[in-house]
Amino acid sequence: MKTKIFSDQLSVDSRLEQFGLNCSVFHAVMETMKMAFNMPTENYPNGSRGMLSWMMGTSRMRDELIRSGNWERDTLDHVSWVMNPSSGMRIAILNADEAVCDEKNLPQPHSRKGAATESAAAANQDSWSIILEASLNQSLNEVTAAQWYFEVYCDGDEIRGELSLPTGFSNGHFTEYAERIFIGRYDGSSPGDRIRKITPDSGPDEFDIPVIRKKAV
Repeated sequence: MKTKIFSDQLSVDSRLEQFGLNCSVFHAVMETMKMAFNMPTENYPNGSRGMLSWMMGTSRMRDELIRSGNWERDTLDHVSWVMNPSSGMRIAILNADEAVCDEKNLPQPHSRKGAATESAAAANQDSWSIILEASLNQSLNEVTAAQWYFEVYCDGDEIRGELSLPTGFSNGHFTEYAERIFIGRYDGSSPGDRIRKITPDSGPDEFDIPVIRKKAV
């Protein structure tokens, strides 16, 4: 399947309008996630940056969309969504890697690095991951193409996002996307602006939000 990519501002705005959405909602979400990501001090547990940004981002997205009157809070099998009852479209927040808004690479959910898996914090993260993975496997039987993800990459002051519809997942990685809508940076920078590359060792400390999708039939 060839991925449809919307990267210039005109096509992004036009596509979002079809869903009753606009970039300002996602800019507000990213601004909140940036603040949450940069809040923890060195005394916070490992993974706090990613977990706080995901929690606050989910809350802000729900606040923004529910206020419009067309969306409602939804929790399907323990997964936190915001849902449009008319269209059936669901959106969830996903912490993703530096490939967000990169046309040449597929964004992936963050994975833990180093010896963190041996810590108590990692044990808590593993428990949460198991719950999400199991619930998402169950929900795939009920909801398919309506499950979208606002994938956000955050590393200090660098934060950008895209609204995406992944349709393939294998061995812990997304293998296929039906659509990718580049929102760009939280400050409104053009989605088509060249993104800043980072090295694998310089990635941010993130809390994993695993997502498993099966290829659409």
